[in-house]
Amino acid sequence: MEKNFPNIDEQLKNMPKPSVNKQKKEEIQHMLNSRSSRSRTRKRPTRSKLQPVFIGIGALVAVGLFAILFSSTLLDNQFRNIVEQPTADVIQEDYTEIKATAETDQGVETYTASDTAILERFETMINTIEAVDLDANELMFDITFLLYGENQQLVETIRYNSENVLLIGDQTYTVDQQLIDELIASFFTEDYMEEENPPEENEEPVTEPDDEENIDEEDEPENEQSQQPKSMEEVAQETMEALAERDMDTLANYVHKERGLLLSPYVHIESEALRFNQDEVANLLNADQVYHWGTYDGSGEPIDLTASEYFDSFVKAEALLNPDQLTINEIQNRGNLINNIEETFPNASWVEYYNEGSEEYGGMDWNSLYLIYEKENDVWKLVAVVNDQWTI
Repeated sequence: MEKNFPNIDEQLKNMPKPSVNKQKKEEIQHMLNSRSSRSRTRKRPTRSKLQPVFIGIGALVAVGLFAILFSSTLLDNQFRNIVEQPTADVIQEDYTEIKATAETDQGVETYTASDTAILERFETMINTIEAVDLDANELMFDITFLLYGENQQLVETIRYNSENVLLIGDQTYTVDQQLIDELIASFFTEDYMEEENPPEENEEPVTEPDDEENIDEEDEPENEQSQQPKSMEEVAQETMEALAERDMDTLANYVHKERGLLLSPYVHIESEALRFNQDEVANLLNADQVYHWGTYDGSGEPIDLTASEYFDSFVKAEALLNPDQLTINEIQNRGNLINNIEETFPNASWVEYYNEGSEEYGGMDWNSLYLIYEKENDVWKLVAVVNDQWTI
């Protein structure tokens, strides 16, 4: 049986049509376009304009970190090289003999060694030193090592204190305690100790003259006794008397003919310290010439004085004729300056005349004079007069 269906197309045409105005259409179209745009953005992300900037900054940071790590490694390696070879710039010349002076309860003792065993121990000790920043003027040094090369030429001076600190030049170093203890134990023995008054070598025995020769020489023993050279202490006392009286003619007779007389206002003797020969010493106080003697401690002002003015300030011998203390061949580090008498005069001996300071000034007005001598034809001759006093 055939059914009659209504015409669908006709029905659709007859259906009511929705009414959408123009504004509504535009809003719908805009919404659809926005969704489409977001959909495309999620599917194909675009490249940010700041991305190259961030990449560049990151690259620079990476390069900087690499440079820091590289330089740090390089400096660390250089430091290791310095520690492993600490003596490269410390002792530049070869040395063949070591002389050490040590202050003990019995006084100053001197030891000398040139054998391989001691030299190697010393070198091993030196190879352990490390530089430290300390004020040498605040340290008290107990032992002085003098290193000598060929022809007894002084190569280096090294000072040591009980806190395992070495002073070489103006630089302080720490040293391995075990190695310095081993060196001292092997070096500071009777085998290497110098005698204070060694006997004269090659002395010829005194023989009685034959009856036929020089019969009339009854006064000869007395003459020989009168011609024997004076001790350094005797010469020093006579020198002090001449200084106190300012008897420059007599003082000139005690001056070493070749070395002359050095005058220093402080115990740290400068390389430019003034030196005068015998004739100049004899007439020194008669001249009005102004000399440059160095610089005042503390202020740094120049010490420009005539010789007479210099003696007034730095050679107060009259007050020291009867000193509170008299020492021989000892270095007393009483002030803040480093005493370099031993380095300046390695072959000399000396006498120090010292007066303690007064209570009025809290002991700060103490004063001393070092009279330094070297032998000339077996006679003690004056080579330097060095003043010592309280310094800032």
